[in-house]
Amino acid sequence: MKLLVASLVIVVCSVWSMDAVLTWLFRHHFFQQYGDLLRDTLEQVQQVTARWTEGEMSQSGWERALGLIDRSSGVHVAVISGRVIVVATDDQLAGLAAARCFRPEALESGKTVILRVPHDPSLDLLILPAPLEEFAPGAMAVAYMPVADVNELLREAVRLLWLASGLGLAGEIPFVYFFSRHFTWPLRQMQEAAREVASGNYGYRLVVHRRDELGALAAAFNKMAAQLEETERNRQEFLASISHELRTPLTSIRGFVQGILDGTIPQDRQQAYLSRVYSEAQRLAEIVNDLLDLARLRSGQMRLELKPVDLWALCGEVGECLLPAAREKGVEIVLNLPAATAVVEADAKRLVQALLNIGDNAVKFTRQGGTVEIAGRIRGERAEIAVRDQGPGIDLELAPRIFEKFFTGGPGGGTGLGLAITKALVEAHAGEIELESQPGQGSIFRIFLPLSQQGSGGCG
Repeated sequence: MKLLVASLVIVVCSVWSMDAVLTWLFRHHFFQQYGDLLRDTLEQVQQVTARWTEGEMSQSGWERALGLIDRSSGVHVAVISGRVIVVATDDQLAGLAAARCFRPEALESGKTVILRVPHDPSLDLLILPAPLEEFAPGAMAVAYMPVADVNELLREAVRLLWLASGLGLAGEIPFVYFFSRHFTWPLRQMQEAAREVASGNYGYRLVVHRRDELGALAAAFNKMAAQLEETERNRQEFLASISHELRTPLTSIRGFVQGILDGTIPQDRQQAYLSRVYSEAQRLAEIVNDLLDLARLRSGQMRLELKPVDLWALCGEVGECLLPAAREKGVEIVLNLPAATAVVEADAKRLVQALLNIGDNAVKFTRQGGTVEIAGRIRGERAEIAVRDQGPGIDLELAPRIFEKFFTGGPGGGTGLGLAITKALVEAHAGEIELESQPGQGSIFRIFLPLSQQGSGGCG
């Protein structure tokens, strides 16, 4: 409604402004045209007077010629010598002179003026004087006509102009209405859609048929609603997952402590159960710490202490950290690293954390007697670390989700935070991580990190 009213106001103001300008232009044009008519009439008077003074016609013929000029042009003429009106084709000028409303000495030759009569605008005259030396020294000819005649034609023209504008405006109102509705209707639909989304109905979508800016806006709104729906779904999954992950150790802790307090657990076995309570508490603390790390990484609040680091030496340290768990399971750790150094700008502690997350998973899922290989090589201006395991592999449809938080990929997959943290840490080091996996053939996690400007040696 506001757009319709605003459009109508703009149209009406535009039409009125145009009419006001055209009225002024019409008035200027009319008076200019009548001024030219007065000027042409005076030229005829001068020519006729010259012929009379040269003896080509009599005085009576001259006066008849002046009358003929009056009738043919519609302009009255008069000849004035000094303050005396010698001859005039109309009595109005003489009457005004007698009433002292007309003073010949105040006229300026060649300048069109309007003689205004007090208290009777209908007697106003449009006057143009010109010298008439042919008649007598100092004499002048005056062409004049009632201003009312000019104004009458001007009013008729302006009336037709405003009438045409009014009819045009009346014809434009339906067009403005449908034009404004063409834009307001989709905006109303978007308003309704925004209310639905704001109320929690993230599945609400707009039907897009337009290909203009409003259509693009509706498409962007649908995309936003889809993202909000995805975010809400992820939030629900996150809450469900975190609730499950936290409930399990909390339930164990509560059950063990309750058993100790009510005497269900014998005193000689309480020490063992307290150890299990401590383990569950540690597990709970690890989940909370992982959540905090992931939140800080994604919000950019975790500051990395970047320093030049020998990447291959760091991979060797990771391999040594994995040895105890690997020996316990009967898995061999194989390091295949270049002899030369590969220097990267990294936070060594956080990079080790990322590599250990991948290495722990590799050891966990590799079959007994299998191997976990940590290999490195230089690829252009980046260093590549590949961690290869001999586990069951990952289904192709699950592979794209492996780096999502709380996605475990199946039973025994842990909390599903390690790989999400790893991906965030690698990206915080301006790197990339990729997964190659096929069911039954193990998995390869590849990490790419940019080499430091300080230089690196060797080849892969």
